[in-house]
Amino acid sequence: HVRHRCRQERQRLKLC
Repeated sequence: HVRHRCRQERQRLKLC
């Protein structure tokens, strides 16, 4: 899981 990028790429990482 990536939380620091969840904000910018939350569309690609649908697992924030």
